[in-house]
Amino acid sequence: MITAADIWRIDTGYDPKNRQSSTKQHYIEAIDRLIATQGELCPLPLSDSIVTTFFPETRHRQQERRLRRWDVKFQRRASQQEKAVQQKRRRYQTQVAQAEIDLAFTTPSGLSAWYMRQAKQGIYDDDLIDMVQAWGLRFVSIDSETWNGQNDIYWLADALEGRAEVEQWLDYLMLPNKLGWRHGR
Repeated sequence: MITAADIWRIDTGYDPKNRQSSTKQHYIEAIDRLIATQGELCPLPLSDSIVTTFFPETRHRQQERRLRRWDVKFQRRASQQEKAVQQKRRRYQTQVAQAEIDLAFTTPSGLSAWYMRQAKQGIYDDDLIDMVQAWGLRFVSIDSETWNGQNDIYWLADALEGRAEVEQWLDYLMLPNKLGWRHGR
């Protein structure tokens, strides 16, 4: 037979004289449930400190699970962030590659408009300047001094504005796509 003193030894919060608290029978059922689940469930009116006292391995296991869940959640979030960074980097590299393709079909007189399109897309000048310098060497009608050591695309675009129509026609002939070219133009 379990007495009130036995229950009080297990949970000091038990007071048989307090009529507003749980009954001895409620405590016995809660203790039975606690023992049956080996500390996994700690039903009311028992306090959580009882689990630590009688089933320390359960508290440790629960803490390990909580830490493992937190670690998995953190790793998942870090992985998602890394994936987002990689996708953003790939999109940017694709934009740079597309800019290089667009540049191949651009004449020197269209450099300024091409550069404005790339600036709107957020491509950095450092990524554009090398391709612009290599591109400019294709055009024989442009003085190579214009391209040597120049790292400012605005300056290059301004230097190429207002070229004569003959020079623009020669530039057009240097484009790799001549499908639209007609004799007599």
